[in-house]
Amino acid sequence: MKSIEEIRALCEAATPGPWNWETWQAGISCATGWIGTVDHDPKGDGPPFADLDADGEFIAASRTLVSEMLDEIERLEADLTQVRSGITKVINDMWKGY
Repeated sequence: MKSIEEIRALCEAATPGPWNWETWQAGISCATGWIGTVDHDPKGDGPPFADLDADGEFIAASRTLVSEMLDEIERLEADLTQVRSGITKVINDMWKGY
């Protein structure tokens, strides 16, 4: 699994979002232009996939959602650090009396 820093770097290197799914072209676009098409089986030798639209919507949404999830992970990690610090303080204060 990639680190948060590696994932963040991938997001920052990608074309800025939000991205949009263009059903009529089976591709992804953004404010700055066309990003590319979604092709499940470019060689044509694999099984058919049921829902190109759902996959395209997911890919387009991922551009924004991954960054938002990274922000939330970092926020939760900071909260967890504060909670651990608070617990450590309480435990240390309890031991001072013994």
